[in-house]
Amino acid sequence: MMPEGSAVATITYTGRGGILYPVGTPTERGTASPAVVHGHSEMGPDLHIRASLLVTKSGRYSLTQEGVRGPRVLRARSSSHYCPAVRLARVMAAALLAAVVGAAAGTLGPFAAAPGAGAVRDPWRSLLARVPASGTFADFVIVNDYAAARAAADLTRHPDRIHDLLVLEKTAGVAPSALVAAPGSGDPLAEELGIRTRDVERDVVAGDPPGQLTILEGSIDPAHVRRAVRGDGSFSDRLATARHAGKRYYTWGSERVDPLRRTPLRPLGIGGNLAVDPPYAAWSNLAATVEASIDAAAGTVPSLADDRDLVAVADALQARGGYAGFLAAHEVAPGVATGGPTPLAPYDAIAIGPSLEDADTPVLVVALAYPDAATARSQAGRLRALAEDGTTVTGDRWSEFVTVDDVTTDGRVVVGRLRTERPRLWFDVVLRRDSLLASA
Repeated sequence: MMPEGSAVATITYTGRGGILYPVGTPTERGTASPAVVHGHSEMGPDLHIRASLLVTKSGRYSLTQEGVRGPRVLRARSSSHYCPAVRLARVMAAALLAAVVGAAAGTLGPFAAAPGAGAVRDPWRSLLARVPASGTFADFVIVNDYAAARAAADLTRHPDRIHDLLVLEKTAGVAPSALVAAPGSGDPLAEELGIRTRDVERDVVAGDPPGQLTILEGSIDPAHVRRAVRGDGSFSDRLATARHAGKRYYTWGSERVDPLRRTPLRPLGIGGNLAVDPPYAAWSNLAATVEASIDAAAGTVPSLADDRDLVAVADALQARGGYAGFLAAHEVAPGVATGGPTPLAPYDAIAIGPSLEDADTPVLVVALAYPDAATARSQAGRLRALAEDGTTVTGDRWSEFVTVDDVTTDGRVVVGRLRTERPRLWFDVVLRRDSLLASA
């Protein structure tokens, strides 16, 4: 255990198209130097995220991060409390510094059918039905449907995992979860958890670290999970089972940082927890998060699938061909300058993500939920004006990046389809709290 106030080992990452790789070997001990994360930005020069992670005596951490584009500091925050308006940037840095990816486990066998989640047939709603509606889970949600993205982009799977993800991200604009995009050769997800990356069809990441939740969906075999976690030389000595609401899951006990046990899926050496309910697996650093997911799947507590606003925007995104995206039950860019156009009225939920008109024509889809249809109709023109006449937070005109295809309303939901040459533009818009989503 590192002493309170000491910095986690310096780690430098570099990447292409948003997939990040560690450069060099991180030191095993704490260092005063901040870690540096380099990430590709779809809107010009590389966006750099510098982050310092401080460990407390309780094993929690405090993250200081700032985003820099060239010489310009876009924002800087220092806190162990996560502000909804900057969750994506904060989670991105935390995940890459391993504050998010410390969990890995599996159940001793499949759960019994969960009446809550089992009653849902829509793929995205089925994932959301396993995410509890409590805490911060509704404030940060990223969904990926890898199977649908491949079909939309007319892509066949490449045998090399990293190459395959890079092509899928560059072509279709998905944002793979930390489990799926774990750094290193081979397949860390299969090696540590017994779940092959190629077998993951969809996933959702929700909430803030350290209690962030990841749900995987695909061909998940509890027997494979059992063999992998028992044979894992890094953490098998801590392996135990726990029971909640009659369901069993694997746990590695301590939720504290242990830099001497870092692995590709556990870069800070946090053991973690995982429950398997084929075709799903729920994973988090915190046992309480996995247990809350078990309750949500069983229907004993509300889930995000019960949030009418989130479901409305998620449905609108999927209806326009969306196969990935960001969902949130809050405003993304309140008070951000627009460069002239009137900002949007405060919205109750948002979905933003990529679609493909055809394999070569990316489309950015934006869906905003309002209390009623009349309010939605009044905001459609504002969204169009932001895209046609507004400027980004870096002073560029939005018309350089998007062309409005249409902006319509579906009941109380405003839906914009914006053609773009950048499939991952949606990710940048949220990461930078950009003015396309500005609200008064």
